[in-house]
Amino acid sequence: MLQDDLGILLETAKDHFNKGHYKLAEPLLVQLQSEPHPKPDVAYMLASIAFDKGQLKKAIQLFKQSLEIDPEFTDSSVGLSIILNDLGRYEEAKKVFDDAYTVMKQKQKLGKDAFFLQKLAQKHAELGDLYLSNNFVSDAVAEYQKALKHQPQSQEIQSKLDKCLSLSSLSDSELYATT
Repeated sequence: MLQDDLGILLETAKDHFNKGHYKLAEPLLVQLQSEPHPKPDVAYMLASIAFDKGQLKKAIQLFKQSLEIDPEFTDSSVGLSIILNDLGRYEEAKKVFDDAYTVMKQKQKLGKDAFFLQKLAQKHAELGDLYLSNNFVSDAVAEYQKALKHQPQSQEIQSKLDKCLSLSSLSDSELYATT
């Protein structure tokens, strides 16, 4: 699916989710979740829907998935710690909450610098996407590496870099056959 289409799909899903129209949001979110580079908020929204349905195991799995994509996604940390606490898994809940609190404190300490570095990483990743879409694999690799320098915890950027590195090991004729 094209990046623009994914953006529209995500915005539509968020709109339905925010209005509490979970039955409309869920199939869109499931579709987005199957894309190669899922976003943490997609897993978060699916986790919230699963929680609302009483599917606690699924909600825990999805909150954890969201945190694997972005360990700084505090909404998922809070949701996960609430469920774990409700299930009597107090030590596990406390660890999740403490980790989220530590991340929040680090962000406050870094302040504007953290925001700037995140935006800088985002722009390098976008440039990497552009290079990759035009088969400039080595340039895409360089941009994704720069992005990871500024946001090393990003699973999404790491995944894109891994894809590029696997493509860069292909011959030119193989490369053009895969893109």
